Amino acid sequence: MKLWEIAHSRTGDKGNISDISLIVYDKKDYDRIRVDVTADKVKAWFDGIVRGDVVRYEIPSLGALNFVLYDALGGGVTRSLSLDKHGKSLSAYLLDMEIPEENALSREIEEVKGYDGIWQPVVAGIARTYDPEIRNHDTIFYGASNFWLWKPMEEDLAPFSVQNHAFGGSTDKDLMFWAPYILYPYSPKIVFFQTGSNDYVESPAETEDGKIAEAMDFKHEMFTKFHENLPNATFVVMSGILLPGRSEYVDMTLMINDRLREYCAERDYMLFVDAEALTYDRAKGSFVENVNAMFLEDQIHLTDAARIIWANTWMRPLLQEIGAPVKR
Repeated sequence: MKLWEIAHSRTGDKGNISDISLIVYDKKDYDRIRVDVTADKVKAWFDGIVRGDVVRYEIPSLGALNFVLYDALGGGVTRSLSLDKHGKSLSAYLLDMEIPEENALSREIEEVKGYDGIWQPVVAGIARTYDPEIRNHDTIFYGASNFWLWKPMEEDLAPFSVQNHAFGGSTDKDLMFWAPYILYPYSPKIVFFQTGSNDYVESPAETEDGKIAEAMDFKHEMFTKFHENLPNATFVVMSGILLPGRSEYVDMTLMINDRLREYCAERDYMLFVDAEALTYDRAKGSFVENVNAMFLEDQIHLTDAARIIWANTWMRPLLQEIGAPVKR
């Protein structure tokens, strides 16, 4: 469907910058545009027009998003050779953008009660993007932010047929809660899990040993439940990434990686992928050289270039080896 079916838009300008607002007619659709109309998607939509960055601001009280498009007006009103020097037509062009249709699963997710986290709108967006009636038996990536922020995952891992079902700063408890909606219905052949640090960062346990025991106990419960519901799927557990922005958790991440390696080795449906070397040299007990350049400013989330290394060094060879589905 087109954006104009649920929203209207206005445009302003300042020099070579265009400012576009997107306002829903009905506030019930605000979470939908917040999830489906990202800055990256708007940047791609205006490819060839916007030459600078696109920055998005959220205004939930108005049911609106505001996009600031830099280097978008051919130099500005006094310099541009465009017929539309003020960029007024850009709002109409934005409204022509396609967004995923609602489906039975996304509507069901929107009605779920009893979840006290923040990811429900994002999970509904995943269901809109990947309709299980159309896309199933693929490889699903299920985890937290370093999967979630990997927006060109499908292109980067082509020709393998992959789906990105990750969502932000999720914990294992979030993954388990939403599995009946965005994991089981898709009958995946392979599931990649990102074992992130959110679980023990947020753990109430007072000691490292307590945090590790709590995390592993829940992972055991989670993987057991997942296997009961997906008995024919292969589970690939990626090692936890060692993060400069969470350097105080390095030792704990290493220990959990060791526990997960042993855990996966005991189960014929699980594989552990040790990708610690992406950011950390265990033999030297230190981060790799130039590790900071592999992360965004927060030193927690990988750059696009680092994710390509992650994918090509560890994921793509394994997808090939285990016969992952390719795009049909």
